[in-house]
Amino acid sequence: MPLLVINSKLLTDYAYLNKLNPANIKRVIVYKGGNSMHATTPIQWRGLDRNGLIAIRLKKKRRLKSQTLAQLGRQLRVQGPISYTINDLPANGALCIATASIAEIKLARTPIGTTVGVWLLQEPSPLTKTYPLGTIMIQDTARR
Repeated sequence: MPLLVINSKLLTDYAYLNKLNPANIKRVIVYKGGNSMHATTPIQWRGLDRNGLIAIRLKKKRRLKSQTLAQLGRQLRVQGPISYTINDLPANGALCIATASIAEIKLARTPIGTTVGVWLLQEPSPLTKTYPLGTIMIQDTARR
């Protein structure tokens, strides 16, 4: 699944899309993953674009509780050389993540330092109510 970036600096999960007012979206850019991934991806996101990246620029900024990866490492009291990953992809410690989008954090200690691995929520929240298998929906088309 592609990563979702808001206002060129904040990584978030797909549940955030349900909260967005479409009228507040200024621009959406899709960066494709694959072999030609680095040709168009902005430098701060290179390495995170293997599965693609969706960048959304908002007209009005929305405040989300977030942290940089470096802040997260300090909060976890990690010392020494630190590297960061997001969904197992190398990341820069200055990148911000919406804290509500974090599904899991894994620490891996190696002889050369510690890797702080952050996994984002992957499943988009359903936009509408889910119904049991076999439910038939009938739309009223009668005019009054």
